[in-house]
Amino acid sequence: MLPNFLVIGSSRSGTTSLYHHLGQHPQAYVTPVIEPRFFAFEDSALDFSGPGDQLLRHRVVTRWDDYVDLFTAARGQRAVGEVSPAYLCSAETARRIHRRVPAARILAILRNPVERAISSFCLERLDGFEPEHSLRAAIGKEEARREANWSYVWRYHHRGRYHQHLRRYFDLFPKEQIGVWLYEDWEPDGGQTLLNAVFAFLGLDPDLGATDEVVRLNTTGADRFRTCRLERSEPSEEDLAWLTELYRDDIARLEELLCRDLSHWRRFGGS
Repeated sequence: MLPNFLVIGSSRSGTTSLYHHLGQHPQAYVTPVIEPRFFAFEDSALDFSGPGDQLLRHRVVTRWDDYVDLFTAARGQRAVGEVSPAYLCSAETARRIHRRVPAARILAILRNPVERAISSFCLERLDGFEPEHSLRAAIGKEEARREANWSYVWRYHHRGRYHQHLRRYFDLFPKEQIGVWLYEDWEPDGGQTLLNAVFAFLGLDPDLGATDEVVRLNTTGADRFRTCRLERSEPSEEDLAWLTELYRDDIARLEELLCRDLSHWRRFGGS
């Protein structure tokens, strides 16, 4: 059994909640561990040198046979897949997925790239891995970190260039195989509408999907983010404007690709 759907991102956008809800649906099967990240690191040595990057060695599947083993417990469910947000920003991932499972459906939830960058930076600061005290300083070192073989985790700006990343998927897969939603789609009715849309996209009966854990699963991350906000300086309005400007062209192209208005993303983190 091979996956017929993959949730490719983005990070800090509710993909963990989606993983749990898909796992609760009787017509779906997801891997027993979230984020195997096989297609991002196929046959990779995982020799990254950034702070905490060694943890990837214990969390990532790099061998095809081991990846296939993750799906051996599937028992004829309509939707069989996994959730790995690293797939969105990895340059080689779309090609690898297309080579192995070209009929797979591709799902993404996108968060305002400014908010996502702040949230990712906040998480690394809270975990004690990010040495810089400001997001702007960390982004300023992004290229040097890449050259020093720090992992994708540290590319706060690059990971939010959604049009650049999604374009690779639209170039390889029929557009009807790709479903894209926004993080703010979680907000109305506790995420019910978003989940129903995802279930329908995967051919699942929405009436069989449990949604009672949506708020709790998202609240955990929100509480952690609030805690981090208390422990660091908030980005200045100048820094927010600077970061928003970095994404302006990519957001405009993404609007055209998705045929969706994203003007609220161009207002300092979407406020």
